[in-house]
Parts: sequence; C-alpha cells; structure tokens
Amino acid sequence: MMKDRILESELKVLDILWNEGDLTAADLMSRLEETEFWCDATTLQVIRTCIAKGLVKRIGSDFTCRVLITKEEVEKRNLEVLASQPLKISLDLFIAASNRCRRKQCNGVIA
Repeated sequence: MMKDRILESELKVLDILWNEGDLTAADLMSRLEETEFWCDATTLQVIRTCIAKGLVKRIGSDFTCRVLITKEEVEKRNLEVLASQPLKISLDLFIAASNRCRRKQCNGVIA
C-alpha cells in the first residue's frame, strides 16, 4: 500500500519537533502561531493528520507530540509517491519546452 505524500503543513510541524524534541500541542500552537500565523484550530488539525498518518505520536495526558519519522524517511516517502504518479506531460509540450531551452542556450541561433 502506497503511503500518502507528506504535505508542507505537516512538514512544518515535523520540523519543529525534529529541532526541539517532544512538545505539547499547546507549545506547537504557540510556535506555529508566531512563525506561520496559524490559528489553534489549524495547528490541531495538522497535528491530528500527522497522527493519523503515523508521523507523530501523542504521549501522555497533556497531548505531548513525539515525531516518529526521520527527515530521510520523509524524503524517501515523498519521492516514492512522486515516482508512482503518472507523468502528465504531452510529447508536444516537452518538445516545445526543449526547443525554447535550446534557443536560449544558443542565444537565438538554432544549431
């Protein structure tokens, strides 16, 4: 079963936990409110999504969050998801883009 891609919002939560270690949801809300201007409801929803995806674990009664995945695992997971998706580009668009690049490299002189 292919795992879901880890979204940018989830990465923001993970990054704080990687850098600071276990934090309560309240501490995460405070940090994300300062840096991302997220409201508490947004932060809680992203934390819940991270828990549902197995990225973060809730420990204790104070809703302390612990990261369960490394940065390397995130990169690998996102690359696997990307590689599993079909390439959605037509041959005509590819050739047109390639020709534009070639013209720029040749300063308008097509070899």
